[in-house]
Amino acid sequence: MKQQVAACKSTVKLPRGFKGRERRFNMQVSVLMSAFDDEFDESLIKNVVTYVKLLPAGDSSIIDKTIFAAQMIEVFGISNIFVIDQMYRAAGRGSSAGRGVTIVEYCRLLCIFMSKDGGKKSDFAFDVYDALHSGCISRKEITLYMRNQDLGRVAENMNDDEDAEDGIQFLVQTVMEALDIDGNDCVDREEFQIKTKDDNLMRECLGACLPDVLKVKEFREMLENKTTFQIMQTHRYERRKNLRHQTVAEKESYIQSLYPVTLELQ
Repeated sequence: MKQQVAACKSTVKLPRGFKGRERRFNMQVSVLMSAFDDEFDESLIKNVVTYVKLLPAGDSSIIDKTIFAAQMIEVFGISNIFVIDQMYRAAGRGSSAGRGVTIVEYCRLLCIFMSKDGGKKSDFAFDVYDALHSGCISRKEITLYMRNQDLGRVAENMNDDEDAEDGIQFLVQTVMEALDIDGNDCVDREEFQIKTKDDNLMRECLGACLPDVLKVKEFREMLENKTTFQIMQTHRYERRKNLRHQTVAEKESYIQSLYPVTLELQ
């Protein structure tokens, strides 16, 4: 009987490409485990990778901006379209335009959300705020973010234009004084780390680019203590679900109708 079973097993043919996909999957898990110094159980990381692989459109291996924004809005409660756009750029680590965010890069972002490491969270926030990719957050970048946040809009909506601009500049100066340790009118990564690593509020002083604790807890509980097969079965329509009720374009149009802010960095 045992010989018959062994013979049957030897004749089973795996689907074409199965071994290659398995190797890629294990490599992705290994990269993430190493990046987070084994902070997470391997089973959770496997489920994160399995979940993310369900998000791309069609046969793509890229997390496009549409599903990225929908996830930030629907799953993590981050609604500022301007900030989401900068998060997408930062998650892709400044990759060339048009490439998008890879599966591993998006998994890494989700792990940052779940991580207890304030340094990793501050590093990501810095990359989001460094809109000019200069390695330093300038006064111009702080002004840009302030104009796209609620406090900045309150200042802009003052009756007197001069008072509005004074309000914006007061907020910019307050943030600069809080973060700029050496007084050179620019906040580098080290300064940002020192000031924000252990301070959640200061870390997001230019806009919420990390989800709140309850959203992260819900997301983690959704993936923990389950098999990869259960994740695949439960979330196989995750992309469709995220996009179903309201498209990102509709959300963006709605937000812009409330706050018609248009700025460009030169």
